[in-house]
Amino acid sequence: MSKNRSRAARLLTSMPRRHLPRGVHPASALNLAGASRTTKSEQLVPTMGIAVGRASRIPESTITSFQLILDRALAGLGDPALSEQSLHDLRFACVVSSQIELIGIVKGLGHVFKAASTAIEGLFDRCSITGDWLHQTPTPEEMTIFRELVEMNVFQLSQLSRAEFERVFQRSKNSFQMRSASTPAAARMNPSGKS
Repeated sequence: MSKNRSRAARLLTSMPRRHLPRGVHPASALNLAGASRTTKSEQLVPTMGIAVGRASRIPESTITSFQLILDRALAGLGDPALSEQSLHDLRFACVVSSQIELIGIVKGLGHVFKAASTAIEGLFDRCSITGDWLHQTPTPEEMTIFRELVEMNVFQLSQLSRAEFERVFQRSKNSFQMRSASTPAAARMNPSGKS
């Protein structure tokens, strides 16, 4: 493979400029050929690697496992022992969906995630009003919003490439950690601020 690249690079550099397409600089043509030689003004980009990374989709098994986790979270909202973790899982799904919307990969669903975020925070506030977790059953309206969140989150994930998924997941993880540390419920757990 490296022989082919170096051969293409030799051909392009030895080719008279008039044989290159209009507006293509020989250094740019080297980049297209995947050559490893760089000039001071241009850094070569692995275009094939980028194209393959963006073109490959997330495996269906990954999307199915996310669907399963979120379905369990919906079911766990009714169980006092599982409700807190279930709400955290739904909150993370909401952050992931919001990041996908923010980056612009799948747009037009922001109203769904705003409604879900408001419902999640409202339920968190009701469940942690005393500082301890007290299970509260979600209202039928909240459950409808949560089901729509799950459905739209799975739809969004099915539209992502692997590279986009990795980028969104990393940004969501960072955003989720920052949000969790600053929620009103977390602040009420230790109102004095002392450890």
